[in-house]
Amino acid sequence: MIAYTGYTGDARIKREAGTLTQDGRFRVKLLCLREGRQKRSYVADGVQVEELNMPKYSGDSAVRYLFSYIHFFLRSFFACTGLFLAGKIDIVHVHNMPNCLVFTALVPRMLGKKVILDMHDCVPEIFSIKFKRFTGLFFRLLCWEEAISSGFAEKIICVNHVQRDLLVNRGIDERKLFVSMNVPDHRVFRRVEPSNRGVPSSTSLKMAYHGTIAKRLGVDLAIRAVAELGEKAPGLEFHFWGGGEYLQECRGLACRLGIEDKVHFNGMVKVEQLTALLQSMELGIAPNRRSSATEVMLPVKMLEYVMMGIPVLAPRLKAIQYYFSEDKVGYFDPDDLESLKNAILKVYGDEQRGRKMAERAQHFLDRYGWEKQSADFIGFYLSI
Repeated sequence: MIAYTGYTGDARIKREAGTLTQDGRFRVKLLCLREGRQKRSYVADGVQVEELNMPKYSGDSAVRYLFSYIHFFLRSFFACTGLFLAGKIDIVHVHNMPNCLVFTALVPRMLGKKVILDMHDCVPEIFSIKFKRFTGLFFRLLCWEEAISSGFAEKIICVNHVQRDLLVNRGIDERKLFVSMNVPDHRVFRRVEPSNRGVPSSTSLKMAYHGTIAKRLGVDLAIRAVAELGEKAPGLEFHFWGGGEYLQECRGLACRLGIEDKVHFNGMVKVEQLTALLQSMELGIAPNRRSSATEVMLPVKMLEYVMMGIPVLAPRLKAIQYYFSEDKVGYFDPDDLESLKNAILKVYGDEQRGRKMAERAQHFLDRYGWEKQSADFIGFYLSI
């Protein structure tokens, strides 16, 4: 596997790689970014992790992103080619972004080995949102990069059915596509029945958000909702775990609104710690703004709340609505502060409404939980 990320911070890679190694018929080596000051080689969950000697770039310069990708591409190309020449490769599984990392497997592919492209995100949509100053030509170039990379790959893994349909509409061969959803790893997030969580307070409500704090993910909207609901929901608290480019702006916003006592920024924590911390939360939120990128996202944080029996508030976006009906989550209109406030008030002080939502939402796990999808994932690998 090759990925422009670190192993410990990417749940999808950990879940897929760990599933393969635990099956017993596969040995997995991951080439990835350096997570500390020094590159490491180590084994985790049975996966051989080889950090290449470069960190991740997380700024807002398109040029520096490009050079960082080129740097990683070259390091990965030579490392992958070396492993192939040593007879240690049967399949190369490349995780985007970018898609063109599949060409790091050029030598193995030309000599008969299989290459998989795992599309965590749709690159044209993500980058057109991140770098808005670029024109439509930039989007078309990224679609071209996606098409060329997809043509090179033997198989393509999608994160949900909405993304799959989007790729088909862009001309990607449907026969190449396999859906492996971004769902919680049941080895880490244990399923909790909502009825076993205890009765929530009628005078307070602890709302949670964890993961990346970015403007496109609407965290500031949720902070404003907490501020404006001060009188109607005096016991409302908002708890964050995570970090990102927008963290300091969100801290400043909470300060300007005078709600530092209601909004709690708790920093980064390991997944194992997070599951324990979320036990006391009574509501989860995924406040994504509407964009071409978020329309095809099914937020994994939302599914982790569902797994833990926590009721969820979510925007009416295409991928979310594909899997969850109106009675399973507390929907609000994206980018609409009044709609979000109303969604919070419907749960605040109503001991049963949230529990019923959470119970219905867990029907999703019965069909798409990783316990079921892992067998399909192994079958997919064996069929290549």
